[in-house]
Amino acid sequence: MQDQKQFELAIATYSQALEYHPNNINILFNLASSWRELEQFDTAINCYQRVLEIDPTFIDAHNNLALSFEENGQIETAISHLQQAATQNPDHAELQSNLGVMLYQKGDVKGAITHYQLAIAANPDFAEAHFNLSNALLAVGDFPKGFAEYEWRWRCASTQLPPLPGKRWDGRDLQGQKILLYAEQGFGDTIQFIRYASRVSQRNGEVMVACSKELVRLLTGIPDIQFTYQTDFFPDVDWHLPLLSLPFVLQEMPNQVPWQVPYLSPPEETTIFLEKPSSNGLKVGIVWSSGYRKTKGLLRIHKMKSIPLPTFMKFLSIPKVALYSLQVGLNSRDITQFGFEEQLQDLSPQLKDFADTAAVITQLDLVISVDTAVAHLAGALGKPVWVLLPFSADWRWMLEREDSPWYPTMRLFRQKQPGDWNGVLQQVSQSLLSPLNQTDL
Repeated sequence: MQDQKQFELAIATYSQALEYHPNNINILFNLASSWRELEQFDTAINCYQRVLEIDPTFIDAHNNLALSFEENGQIETAISHLQQAATQNPDHAELQSNLGVMLYQKGDVKGAITHYQLAIAANPDFAEAHFNLSNALLAVGDFPKGFAEYEWRWRCASTQLPPLPGKRWDGRDLQGQKILLYAEQGFGDTIQFIRYASRVSQRNGEVMVACSKELVRLLTGIPDIQFTYQTDFFPDVDWHLPLLSLPFVLQEMPNQVPWQVPYLSPPEETTIFLEKPSSNGLKVGIVWSSGYRKTKGLLRIHKMKSIPLPTFMKFLSIPKVALYSLQVGLNSRDITQFGFEEQLQDLSPQLKDFADTAAVITQLDLVISVDTAVAHLAGALGKPVWVLLPFSADWRWMLEREDSPWYPTMRLFRQKQPGDWNGVLQQVSQSLLSPLNQTDL
């Protein structure tokens, strides 16, 4: 029943079984896990604690109890519990890795690295620990080791690479042969790493990139690169490589990031004109929500990165600042839902792909965005862009810094405390009101 995702039925069955076997730790554990799947964390925590009262050595119960605390917003309790469990079981790789994940969320990246390394020492083939380590190493700027560990992503259960034609490219001269670069992960990842495709074309071969259809029209303007849609059928080529493996294969160092901008531009035939603002002020495009995903883990990331539109507008409704919405998808409806039609021009009906969005961005003075693909697009276009980051930001924004090695026109605004968007937006508002900052734009 758990395997079939019928958690309510599983709970009823396990609860009935407990009437006859009240101290059966396997039944209690499965019951707790069912409650956790339904996000009834308080009940799940009580069940896991009952398991550990009966058997304090039940490692999976320790692990899942800590995860339940963390998912319930009690991360300090979760860390404390994992630290105790890991001290008693130092060679348990999953405990060490999960402790690393939670320390990373709290901003202790060096501590996270230590525990990821302990996890790998306990289980050298633990792909998730290697991948977690890669994110932490990249965040602290150790690109060579970080991108080497990043290659473990393809061994993680949650990541799959489709069968690609040809052999995996190792960086050799192509000698006129063909290579397919596969654009993996999200739109922003492709925009960020497409800059490396030109490096491949310098290796004397024919370069083709398979990417999402929403990006093809935008990227087609890159010289010496062919683009095709991602489908189940790929053209015959001699070599292939996932796009985000290029820094590793090319052995790029932090000071060698190709960051000359703009490296993208909208197609000439793309014409979208903005309504003129009522006064000669700044034209600012905004994005308040990252891409919505239904799966549990990605939905959690979406919520962490996104800002409620009313919170956004409370700080950005400023005289002589005309706001244009670059938000697409489900959250574009927030404009009418919260009644901001008069304060915010909704461009979503005109934004059919990223080429359209690029055409709009080139007409703006500034883009203010949460961590999503539009932020990468504005940076790639060489436009001033302010990115609003959660406390535990993605590795690519590194730690503490207000600038980015990836985009010279980008400025980063970071939460000082988890969930504190008011503090971030207050800083953004003050920067918008500053004549000096407006002159810099």
